Amino acid sequence: MKESPLEENTTISEEEKEAIAMEKIALQEKVKKNLIWVSIFSIIMLFAGITSGYIVASGSAFWVKVQLPSQFTISTAFILTSSIAIYAATHFIKKNKANLAAPLIGLALIIGFGFGVYQYNGFKSLSESGNAVRAGIINVDGKYGDYYSLLYNNKEISYDGDNYFWEGQQLDSELKTKMIDFCTEVMNVATDKEQPIKNYGIFMLKYSNQSVTHRNNRFELGKFSLSPEQKQRLFRFTESIVSGRGDFYMIGKYGEDFTINYKGEALDYKNRKFYQNDQELSAYQVNQLNTSQNQTGSFIFAFVLVHALHWFAGMIVLLVLFINTLKGNYTIKNYIGLKIGSIYWHFLGILWLYLYAFLNLIH
Repeated sequence: MKESPLEENTTISEEEKEAIAMEKIALQEKVKKNLIWVSIFSIIMLFAGITSGYIVASGSAFWVKVQLPSQFTISTAFILTSSIAIYAATHFIKKNKANLAAPLIGLALIIGFGFGVYQYNGFKSLSESGNAVRAGIINVDGKYGDYYSLLYNNKEISYDGDNYFWEGQQLDSELKTKMIDFCTEVMNVATDKEQPIKNYGIFMLKYSNQSVTHRNNRFELGKFSLSPEQKQRLFRFTESIVSGRGDFYMIGKYGEDFTINYKGEALDYKNRKFYQNDQELSAYQVNQLNTSQNQTGSFIFAFVLVHALHWFAGMIVLLVLFINTLKGNYTIKNYIGLKIGSIYWHFLGILWLYLYAFLNLIH
């Protein structure tokens, strides 16, 4: 039966079908790109808010500047390499070589996971070095000599802020190990665990220039047992020696591992005193410092944790991209998912570069 002219006019050619399909793909791509750019803008505004808070807080009071752990440098190399792998995979899809894209996306996924591992290790290293979500700057209760000090063979051990000395000589490694072992035993007694202390007498404690005795497996000051407050200070004191905290909650050498700024200017630390522009800090400033919190740790943890949440989302994206590539879902004509996923992953890399530069160089 012969087709009518109307039926002939409504017949759609293969070229027209392909054109309609391409229009749909273009529309989907536009919508999805708009969504991802809105998401990226929201993330940028979130980090801009945290950055602004950091800048304002760092210029108004005492501020700790820390040296970022090397793990963050390694993680930076990882996320850049992962981003390059994603870029190469997209390139091969465009060249109609989808068989080469899947291994590259798999590599990006593995390297991206490595980024997360090193971020966690850097996060852990910061925490172990005394930077926490909430912690002080100065080791008020555990500072050597403020309340407690040590005697060895009836001669006092002194501390200059970095090293311990006995009879004018810096403690050698053997004597320092003995001191740490002694303090470890004392820590147990300070937490109400009555037990003998092997070397008490060779090592002894002083509290505000009074000798602390150890009788019946407990400490006494004069004729009385230590008060709860004195026990707490003793625990902090011995914990500081064992952990190597010294005068600060942060572990490390002042001027190398960390410094303290006041209203944007770095402080000098000499003979256990702070100076700014060669002027010793006033009693008011010292008291303010002693009660100040290490807000740097709080902000760094906020930066890293928020970025970690977005990294986790990025890992899910990479996993989906890898599976879809293995299935052959991306072709030279339609690889919207790969485009959107790569935009998000590249953005995470750029965002981390910004955070790394800001925390390690700019701040």
